[in-house]
Amino acid sequence: MTYRVLDGDSIDTDRFAVINGGKMNTGSQQRATLKAEKVREDSKRQTLMWFSPEQNFLLVRLRQVEPDGSTYELKLKEAEFER
Repeated sequence: MTYRVLDGDSIDTDRFAVINGGKMNTGSQQRATLKAEKVREDSKRQTLMWFSPEQNFLLVRLRQVEPDGSTYELKLKEAEFER
């Protein structure tokens, strides 16, 4: 899948490969997720994202591994939706 991202004054197109699905704890609940990885051709950086199909594919987790091995991770604990 692809999506367009505003990067300063330009618009980039990023590509992602869907890897698999699974379950993940998000706060007090366990949710089904869809896991995707950013496709990079010129970098050793790895970016993985988990989306919740039950919540309109809301991003619930992001993990990035840098070429030096350092890792950054975000996990969504809860979200509120206005109707």
